[in-house]
Amino acid sequence: MAKLRVKNFGPIKEGFSENDGFMEITPVTVICGNQATGKSTIAKLYSTFVWLEKALKSEKIQKEELTYDEFANNYLAYHCIKSYLTASSEIDCILDSYEFHISQKTIDTIKREDGRYVKPKIAYIPAERNFCSALPKPNAIAGVLKNLFETIGDFDVAREARDGKKYKLPIGDYYYRYDEGTNRSYISDTKSNYEIELYEAASGIQSVVPLSLISRYYSNFIDYTLNGKRQQFSLDEKKQVETEYKKLENTIGVGVLSALLSAIASGGLSLTFSIAGLISAFSALGLYNSTSRKEVLLNDIETGDERALKQANDELLSIITSRFINIVEEPEQNLYPDSQGKVLFELVECMNTNEHNQLMITTHSPYMLSYLTQCAKAAELLEKGVPSDRIEKIVPVKSAVPGEKISIYETKEDGSIALLKPYENLPSDENLLNIALADGNERFSQLLDLEVAFCK
Repeated sequence: MAKLRVKNFGPIKEGFSENDGFMEITPVTVICGNQATGKSTIAKLYSTFVWLEKALKSEKIQKEELTYDEFANNYLAYHCIKSYLTASSEIDCILDSYEFHISQKTIDTIKREDGRYVKPKIAYIPAERNFCSALPKPNAIAGVLKNLFETIGDFDVAREARDGKKYKLPIGDYYYRYDEGTNRSYISDTKSNYEIELYEAASGIQSVVPLSLISRYYSNFIDYTLNGKRQQFSLDEKKQVETEYKKLENTIGVGVLSALLSAIASGGLSLTFSIAGLISAFSALGLYNSTSRKEVLLNDIETGDERALKQANDELLSIITSRFINIVEEPEQNLYPDSQGKVLFELVECMNTNEHNQLMITTHSPYMLSYLTQCAKAAELLEKGVPSDRIEKIVPVKSAVPGEKISIYETKEDGSIALLKPYENLPSDENLLNIALADGNERFSQLLDLEVAFCK
């Protein structure tokens, strides 16, 4: 499980005080709190570190190249948080394959030998995402924030993948359509039978479109990957696969390799990712060091030897993009409470497409936490055997997530961070957002008391 410790960095002062200061990043991690208390700071730091781990694993950067100045001027500057870094800042992040420790203007990067790495697609979807929708051709605009520019790129990939087909948005009866010929986006309402350009739509729809399209596209992308349906690997993936293939050829010979590949092509073997899976299976069985176990190897693969395939899958997951880390600022932006719930349900559903996926959101909305509690309760009822069709009428079953997979942190105005302890494995409602609602009710009650006392 990933862990993050932050102290004396921007609005975050003492940070999290429990667990030696380390926040555990669970499959669903929510950061709530008042404005300018560090919610997005935490999300941006986590995004930075998981990207650095990925770059180090794929050798896009070398460990020796990651200096303190490089970390500040390139990676923190990317998210516009460079100025938060001072001599008193302390930041530690422990991930699957690497640890990062920053203090006293130094950075220490440690490679972990025992970690199991699953290569991610990382999406950081900022609050400024409306920019993607507000202009007819946002990809033609220069000078935007770097993380927003990346979101525009992800938005382009996701909408072009639709091939002109309509996309049902999670809110209302609205559909999105992208015209690749004109590079313009459209929103239609089937009830009212109209179609307008996206930049003419309501601000809530403009906020939801890039968020929904990007989240759905990459969760489906990973789902297709793990089920062997993905048609193309990235250039980096291809290079790693080609390297393993050459090793394999040199070890067992072209003849045996060709025979095995033919068996896969004819359906005789059912390894995920075909060639990549085969290469990993050979590696897991130690065939780079010995060619004397060819017959045993063939039998193990054909019969689905669990040890061989598990190790093979572990190696595959580190080479092929096999999980989606979705980091979203304020998914509730410009949305009515009911629509906030539908967006939250979709985000959790996208996270649920793969056991390795992660969802991190920042929020000001108590409704988001309420709907997340419903997701946890739905998972609890499913575990108890309540019929899924009964639950589906209340909460989408695909959005059910066990409470132990959810962490909710609250950033406070004094620079501290608190973990909201769950109650009976359900997310707690003891947070500033719900307290603010209760405070509003109490104030109204006091006004009613005044009416009774003075307006008789």
